[in-house]
Amino acid sequence: MQQDLFKIALDEELTASLGNTFNFREIELCVLRLIGLASTSLDSLILLEQHYGLRTALLQMQSKLVLDGRRGMEVTAASVERNRILVATANVGGPTERILPDCFIDDVHWSKTGKAPKDHRPYRWPLFHTDPVPEEYNPTLMCAELDVANLRPQLRPGPGPGPGPGPGPGPGDVPRRLKSKLMVIDGLNPSLGHISKVFMEEIANGLRRRPSDVLYFMTQALDHLPMNEKLESVATDYKRMPYEDLHDIVPPDLIPFYRHGSELAVRYGIGLGMLETGGVTALNELMRKLYNYLHYVSGSSDATSPGVVTIPFQGYDWFAASMFLLHQGDARRCWKFLNALARTKGAELFWPQRSLATDHAEFISPIFSLTAHCIEMVLQDALPRLSSAFQLSGCTPAQVCQQWMLQCFWNYLNWPDIQLYLACCLVLGADFPVYFCVAALRSVQKQIIERTPKQDLLAWLKERCLARFRLTPDVLSYARLLQELYGFQVRKILQI
Repeated sequence: MQQDLFKIALDEELTASLGNTFNFREIELCVLRLIGLASTSLDSLILLEQHYGLRTALLQMQSKLVLDGRRGMEVTAASVERNRILVATANVGGPTERILPDCFIDDVHWSKTGKAPKDHRPYRWPLFHTDPVPEEYNPTLMCAELDVANLRPQLRPGPGPGPGPGPGPGPGDVPRRLKSKLMVIDGLNPSLGHISKVFMEEIANGLRRRPSDVLYFMTQALDHLPMNEKLESVATDYKRMPYEDLHDIVPPDLIPFYRHGSELAVRYGIGLGMLETGGVTALNELMRKLYNYLHYVSGSSDATSPGVVTIPFQGYDWFAASMFLLHQGDARRCWKFLNALARTKGAELFWPQRSLATDHAEFISPIFSLTAHCIEMVLQDALPRLSSAFQLSGCTPAQVCQQWMLQCFWNYLNWPDIQLYLACCLVLGADFPVYFCVAALRSVQKQIIERTPKQDLLAWLKERCLARFRLTPDVLSYARLLQELYGFQVRKILQI
């Protein structure tokens, strides 16, 4: 049934053939809307592109609407909806990192003669039928919120093309002020409590804009996280293997999937100014090595027979892609970090792919079975009106928050907020995603309550509900307050 629906939307002749029985224009709009909602999930977007050639099909349908002898395209409800999907699926980005058009057609400003004025534009956004996306949809500065001086020299803007990615941010790249604040009390071995205290102070000083500083805090916190003894013993062989010798074999049907996901991630990193061109191969190789590593430590794959696994595929690893961007394209240092993180307790609560190496009934992701459950529990007690609104709407917070966490808030938050969220998960505890999601829902509580009677809440939450949300010190203070109030009960459920 699902396959037939997509064929209807992507095949104009098939759509027209249904005209005798149904209003095929309404069917087309309905299915295009479903495709737009499905593509808010990055994994679904990759599958739609891989199996249906989504963008190619939509561009071909748009090309049939080019006006003969005149510049421009015919404006219809379907062409506007396709235009929005094409823009939304072209690149990854947060609210201010990309521009998404609306679907409003202005057809009311007519002259007294019944004809539209000469300068009348029924749709204010440009329609297109070939790639690339028009400049009107590209912000002038995608990385305006990032402190580019905080990036390593090879990636700082300069008069000409610089060298390729070199070693990642080392000790010399971290400001001495930050290092001295961490070492001032505990000497060379600051405690996790002291790291958390300095971390909170630096957030008020604009930490979200400094990628190297964020990564430094994550690395410092990683050294203090409790290790999973079972995984520590199983992964001994992998720890000793050089990066070049790690297995990177995956099932053939997953190769295009990983390739397309890596292309999306690298385009995002280039737009942010954190990567240079040519990073797709490095990221794709890293993903394939991680795939084998996580399945090996879970016992579902043999070290001598990589790629042969029994655990269902969990989607693209957006957490690892985020860390690749934070390491500015250095795959070896990123692997070293992820290898150590995979052996810690609770990592699966904010790293979805890490759940492959844990024991869960029928491979249900702990993000859904544990984290999402705790979100609804805290929401019901801390924000009862908001919880009641979800119950009346027919959707649950788990439906929305699971998608946010599975793709690490890509397409929902700007990169500075994403990297700060990831750092909070390590520095402030693996239960932080629970309180962060509650804080995010609290920021749009008024809109959620207003939209509940309209029956479009789930669609709005999946698209642009966090457009004005930022991980500010006030938001973080509220999340910390929730952690103080519900931390004991939540950590008991999460078993951390």
